[in-house]
Amino acid sequence: MSSFCVDKFHLSTKNSTQQKVPPVDKNFQALTSSSKRRHINLKMPDKRFAAAPENLNLNCAGEPDTLEPHMRNSIQENDILIWIYNMIDEAARVDFEFFLKDGCILCKLMNRIKPGCIPEDTITWEGARSKQINIRNFLQQAEAYGVAKAKLFHLEDLLHLRHIPRVTRCIYALAKLEQIVT
Repeated sequence: MSSFCVDKFHLSTKNSTQQKVPPVDKNFQALTSSSKRRHINLKMPDKRFAAAPENLNLNCAGEPDTLEPHMRNSIQENDILIWIYNMIDEAARVDFEFFLKDGCILCKLMNRIKPGCIPEDTITWEGARSKQINIRNFLQQAEAYGVAKAKLFHLEDLLHLRHIPRVTRCIYALAKLEQIVT
């Protein structure tokens, strides 16, 4: 039988039904054994706390998404920034996500790809509402141009910087599609 020591307790790797339990502080025992403690039924879930859906990571098509928010691809982000510069002559002076956050660059990009698809007077960077409108206009026009719904990102992914890899995937798909079309 092999055994190892953790703190003051000896735990063995032998399969046995008897487990060694760490000693409990007597003050803690007094608190937990009082008659005033609240009894909680562990078998029945508390209805005040709704269970979260198992898979919250869904793409715009409602399918499970393999991308996670931490899975950023700096090479694709750089390629996109270079492509944007070549398309609309706008250089990024800040990080990738902050460069795109207000949606103006994306709207200008769509207007370069598909002239007149987003009216110039609607593209503005003043206020949160205009950012939402810009991003929503871009998403509608990108889908109309042919970007698959599964490749699009949610409005909140860019507006609140929640899921930048989805934004990258969408713009990268748009760039590939634009290069195929032209």
